[in-house]
Amino acid sequence: MNLNVEILRVLDGTNGSYPEPALLHELRMTLPPTITTAEFDSAIRGLQDKRYITGIKPELGGEMRWKITDEGKGALNSALR
Repeated sequence: MNLNVEILRVLDGTNGSYPEPALLHELRMTLPPTITTAEFDSAIRGLQDKRYITGIKPELGGEMRWKITDEGKGALNSALR
């Protein structure tokens, strides 16, 4: 399974934004073999660069949250065909 597609799939299944630690945990439970933090960070950066996801960082600290964009939903739909 493709890591980028799985990230988009998980985010598409949420209502709103998803905390980064929970996203990484879910991916590690779903994708064999276990993905590394470096692989996850690289995939997140790539998806963000393509504007498929957007990050939300609380001003007063806290967990980074991720949300799929309309472009990301389109890319996911294309990948799942």
